[in-house]
This record gives sequence, structure tokens and C-alpha cells, in this order.
Amino acid sequence: MAALLTGVIVIPSAICGNIIGGIIVKKLKLQKRGMAIMALTLAFASVITIPFFFFSGCPQKPRAGLSVQYTVDAETMVLALDSPNLDAECNIGCSCPTTYLPVCGSDGITYASPCHAGCTGYHSSDANVTMYTECSCVVQSEEAESTAIHGECPQECSYYFHLAISVVLSSIISLISNPVAMLKIRAVEDRDKSLVMGFTNLMSKILAYIPGPVVWGALIDMSCILFQESCGETGNCLVYNTDQFRNVFYGSLLGLKSLDLILISSALAVIIYQLKQEKAQWYS
Repeated sequence: MAALLTGVIVIPSAICGNIIGGIIVKKLKLQKRGMAIMALTLAFASVITIPFFFFSGCPQKPRAGLSVQYTVDAETMVLALDSPNLDAECNIGCSCPTTYLPVCGSDGITYASPCHAGCTGYHSSDANVTMYTECSCVVQSEEAESTAIHGECPQECSYYFHLAISVVLSSIISLISNPVAMLKIRAVEDRDKSLVMGFTNLMSKILAYIPGPVVWGALIDMSCILFQESCGETGNCLVYNTDQFRNVFYGSLLGLKSLDLILISSALAVIIYQLKQEKAQWYS
């Protein structure tokens, strides 16, 4: 649901930002210096916006053996693990495969599969919901027996703040694109404009579009706590540490936008220097 809302709201804001950026450049009749200042201001705004993402995410879900330890007492649940381990005393004789078919225990903890929850029986309700019973790893309480149902345990988490920041950041980044594109064209002689556009497109593919998915994929996999395994080979990530995922993703984005800020600042410094040189030549 959050992903759907992000696409529905953030993408239109990016489109509107691009259009508004072009209108601002045209209406204010910005020259090279004005466009560079506009881009620098927006780049700075994006840098100070990104840190808000570090505080906008949902907490890590309690998953037995992945984010919390297996326990026989709900009051002694440990919310941290030195290294993930799906095997425990309660399921040690089950020979559970490394699969992720999550079930929600009656203790509010998600287990990787009915096998990892130590369940030995099951039955289906009238609503076609499979209920796993006699789950030795699920902590039994006075209110509920040691049972589990298919799917991860629900988590109450508001994503509106995160969505609002995403809209703001998307708008800021799209606003930058127009003045930067115009600046590239106006910064060179007319005969060099096509060369500059071709060169920048080539460099963007070499430095971003080609290595980008590989680099981002490697960074994101750093936050994986459970990989799919088949025939001794490691496959896709099944479960992420959401806190680490958020820190790695937005930390990398913050680093790239900070580099963007430095480069635009350098471009503005060069433009100001050139204008001073032209002014000095005019008076001389």
C-alpha cells in the first residue's frame, strides 16, 4: 500500500517540479549565474531534507531467529541478535529447510515457516485460514495457545510522514533538473552545444546508469539478514534488516547529493570568476 501511494503521489510531484522549474527559469529570465544559484539552493535543500528519512521508517518487525531470539518467555525476548540463526532448541529436530513462508505466532512474533515455529499440526477454518497448532517455539500465554497463522504478523506503522518527505524531496530534485540542463547549454559556445549534450549523456550512462543498479544492489544486500539458498547457492534476499536498509540507502543518497552540492558550488564559483574576468576586460 505504501509503495502504491508513493508511486501515485511522488511521480506526479516530480513531473510538476520539472515543469515549474522550467517556468521559473523562463519567467525570471535567469542567466548562467542565476541558474547556478537556483540549482545550488535546491541542492542544499535536498541535502537538509534527506536526514529526515532516517527518523521516518517503521521499526524492525520481531522475527524469531532473525531480529529477535527464540525464547520460552515473552518477558525475556531479546530485540537483537549477533548473528541470525533460524535453528533453536524448540525446532532442532525438525530439519527445517531454509525457506521463508512466514507465519504469525500467537505471541506476536513472526516465524520463518511453520517448521521453524515448531508446529506439528494444522487445520483450516471456515474462512479458509490455515491455523498451525502445537507450535513448540511459540510462547504460550493464558490468553492463547501456541498457535500460528499464515503470513507475517501485522505491524502498526504510519507512513504519512515518510510519504510527505518523499514528495518534498522528489519535487526539489525535479526542480533542479531544468536549470542544470539549461546551464550546460548556455555555458558553452553554440558550436559546442551538441558535443556537450552528447558527452554528458555518455558520462551519465558510464558513471550512473550502467554501474548504478549493480552498486545499489550490492549496498542494499549489505542489510540482508536471510538469503534464499538452493543446492548450496545463494539466491535473492528474503528478509532485510529494515533499520540498516534505511541507513544504507539514504546514507548513500545523502553522500551523492552532498557531492552534487559540491560540484554545483564549484560551477557557480567558475561562473562568477568568468563574469568578473569579462567585466574587467569590458572596462579595460
